[in-house]
Amino acid sequence: MSWVTAHMLAVPIAFVSDHLETLFELGKEYRRMALEMGVEQFEVTEGLNDSAKFADALAELVLQELGETAVMDAAV
Repeated sequence: MSWVTAHMLAVPIAFVSDHLETLFELGKEYRRMALEMGVEQFEVTEGLNDSAKFADALAELVLQELGETAVMDAAV
């Protein structure tokens, strides 16, 4: 069985920040491969990088592990 989708979105979950190797592999190599196979649109999401919500969530997890209670304001 063979099929090709018209639109493809790659979400690199291995890294929480944009990583040169991943950006190259997905943005260049995999894009080329997808287009050669008939995919019309190939996009790659950005990493979480310095997202305030992501940083707050990580801080909350750390505080929970330390047994602390905290109210984090994600609207920084």
